[in-house]
Amino acid sequence: GMMPMMMGRQGMMLGMLDLSDEQRARIRAIQRETASKVRRLWVQMADEADRLRDLYAAERPDPKAIGRAYSKIFDLKRQIIEARVAARNRTMDVLTPEQRKALKSMRERMRRGRMGMMGMGGDAAGGPMSGKEHRRMMREGDHRRMMEQR
Repeated sequence: GMMPMMMGRQGMMLGMLDLSDEQRARIRAIQRETASKVRRLWVQMADEADRLRDLYAAERPDPKAIGRAYSKIFDLKRQIIEARVAARNRTMDVLTPEQRKALKSMRERMRRGRMGMMGMGGDAAGGPMSGKEHRRMMREGDHRRMMEQR
């Protein structure tokens, strides 16, 4: 069945593959490791965002200090993206060539919209949301999902 740890489209598609118990265990380990790393980075990002708010609250905000704070936030975001892409690659390495091929064709079908799961943005690797999806979420006030995508 579906693996509880697997999120989003990637998880749904992996759940449709005939994974062995060993593959399932290896993928779960990759996901757990990635989730804990990403959580740590998110906490650091939240701390930096608090610092940024304080900088903006100053009577005369310092542009350089604000720029440095944004640089830290962007660096943490970059680390999150890299961790997710690395996890996706490591997950692919666990699959057999046949499973990789099946996953690739599922991805292509999904991109063409035949399996379009309610317009989910991004995937387990943190792929970018389209500008259209981002604007729709903004309109609908779906900030929680946007935060997950960032």
